Amino acid sequence: MQAAAVWDRPNMVTKQGLIKRTPLEQYANIRKTGLIGIALNEGDALAWTRLTTGNDMLIVATRNGQAIRFNEADARPMGRSGHGVRAIKLAEGDEVVGVCICREGGTVLTVTENGKGRRSDIDTYRITARGGKGIRNYDASKDKVAAVKIVDDIDDVLLSSQEGIIIRLHANEIPVQSRYGSGVRVMRLGENDKVMVLARTDHDDEAQTESIEADTEDEPTAEQLAEMEAADEASAAEAPEADTGDEE
Repeated sequence: MQAAAVWDRPNMVTKQGLIKRTPLEQYANIRKTGLIGIALNEGDALAWTRLTTGNDMLIVATRNGQAIRFNEADARPMGRSGHGVRAIKLAEGDEVVGVCICREGGTVLTVTENGKGRRSDIDTYRITARGGKGIRNYDASKDKVAAVKIVDDIDDVLLSSQEGIIIRLHANEIPVQSRYGSGVRVMRLGENDKVMVLARTDHDDEAQTESIEADTEDEPTAEQLAEMEAADEASAAEAPEADTGDEE
């Protein structure tokens, strides 16, 4: 019988695209004043932290529509005071907005700042080496990515806006599209408002939910798809830069 997975590896990813894994035992004796969990570079901030199994596949997604999928074991463990190593190479002005732990049966839900959303199959995010530029997750020329989350068909989804509006959706009503799809309207926003938070919760048939609006926006043409796929191939094939010593 296969042993149950043990979720005992603290895993952190920063907005500047660094990942740090530290053995759980290093957090055994926490003082009243707390312990240093990660050393942050100037201007950086913690974007995501979870307990993982030590061999999970992660998808790191950025605000400007890039994403990279790799095995967390590619990032060597280090002490609590380490900065981490590069998870994804960011373009100037970009930042990490979410990290997903891949699991069988789930889909990658991407929601934009202007309230568009779509699900995509996990397998369309090819596995590459940690530290590369990644591949396209969303066309950032149309909208910026607010958040990503792996969801199941039996989940509900909560969205919260900058102005404090919260809505609930059934995940299975959000269409599955390719990574090149622009999605559908999942949240209608007021002027100057934008999506800030995406959360996954248990399905509830009795809860009040918003309906998904159909979208008539055209999908990319065959020629456009070929161009985007070629760009992805080139990006994925580019060798990641070596980690620098100051990331320890």
